[in-house]
Amino acid sequence: MRVLGVIAARGGSKGVPKKNIKLLAGKPLIYYTIKAAQESKFLSRFCVSTDSEEIKNISIAYGAEVPFKRPKKISEDVDSELVVEHALNFFIKKAIKFDAVMLLQPTSPFRKGKTIDKAINLLNKNQDIDSVITAEKIDSYHPDKMFRLKNKKVIPYTSKFKNKKGEPVLTLIARQLLEDLYIPDGSIFLVKTKYFFQTNSMISDKCKVIISEGNESFDIDTELDFKIASLLKI
Repeated sequence: MRVLGVIAARGGSKGVPKKNIKLLAGKPLIYYTIKAAQESKFLSRFCVSTDSEEIKNISIAYGAEVPFKRPKKISEDVDSELVVEHALNFFIKKAIKFDAVMLLQPTSPFRKGKTIDKAINLLNKNQDIDSVITAEKIDSYHPDKMFRLKNKKVIPYTSKFKNKKGEPVLTLIARQLLEDLYIPDGSIFLVKTKYFFQTNSMISDKCKVIISEGNESFDIDTELDFKIASLLKI
């Protein structure tokens, strides 16, 4: 199976300026994703998709391929699928095709090369699936404990729990008794290119899920996240 890895790293960032190259433990954030891709045995090729000359130069310095400049129209707040599609089409125009494509986001610095390979191996061995993602179990922020504010009233997000009148209410039930739910952690999205071009989606209903272990699910989005990550083991 030929698999393309796409590291999506635009230059703009509203939350943390130049987030993708901000230093973490002395190295630019993107370095850790490049390193994980380099450690993979099963990625056929990987590249960095960026609109930033600075990110391009840093990525090349750490051994990554940056074969094109990402167009401005897909360098703002757009769906990541557009970035993946652009990268695939770039190689298709050069008569280079891949059986699958993996989106790797620099904001997941604790992702390991062996986890990348685990995902590829799952897709390769299970012919009945179209995608593989990493995810984490929801703990603190469970939907059954969420609510909307509407006209100054608390409206439970779900309707699973009701009071004696049969009205939906928020639950104070212990989290251990809530239904197990999971959320993609942003570390790995792997999909067959045939399915991707048919649906423009990175996640299929026929999907294998890898539950991330340790710090691998940690996603950096804020300055506080950087501070926390600096205390964790890279």
